[in-house]
Parts: sequence; C-alpha cells; structure tokens
Amino acid sequence: MYARLSPWRVRPEDLEALSREVAPIVTKIKRQPGYMAGYDLTTTADTHMFVTIWESEDQMRAAFDEAAPALRPIVESGRIELLNVTFCPAEEWV
Repeated sequence: MYARLSPWRVRPEDLEALSREVAPIVTKIKRQPGYMAGYDLTTTADTHMFVTIWESEDQMRAAFDEAAPALRPIVESGRIELLNVTFCPAEEWV
C-alpha cells in the first residue's frame, strides 16, 4: 500500500463552498484504479490533512496527475493553499 498526505490551508469561512467545489474531484479520485480509502483530518481551524491510501505508488501518482488540472484553478485562486505533500509506503496495523 501507499499513502499520500496532503496538508491544505483554507480559511474557515471558505471551507463549505470549497468542499462543494472539490466534491466532484474527490468523487473522480475515489473511482481511480488502486484507490482504497481517503480521510480529511482537521488539524487546526484552517488546516486539513487529506490522507489517501492506494494499492500502489504508480496508481496514486496516476490518479493525482489526472486530478491536477481540475485542482489547479482552485489553488491558483488563492482560496486554498497546498502545503508540502508527502508520499510514503503504508502498512496496516496488526
């Protein structure tokens, strides 16, 4: 398994509208080959950590390469900021 950890900064007053705006993109990501799970962790009032779990690194990278053009205008609008993305192998707890 492979994980993608994506911290995002968003103004709390923009969160509801942005959630609606990215919902179709999230749906598309969830339908990609290799997708296993996804989580939105609220780490502070203005920071969210999106964690997705994939069967393989290649499937994860392909899915986000496909999603990038749809996400780019949202990021470029300045209403949301992508911090540093981390990719790493993931293992289920035993």
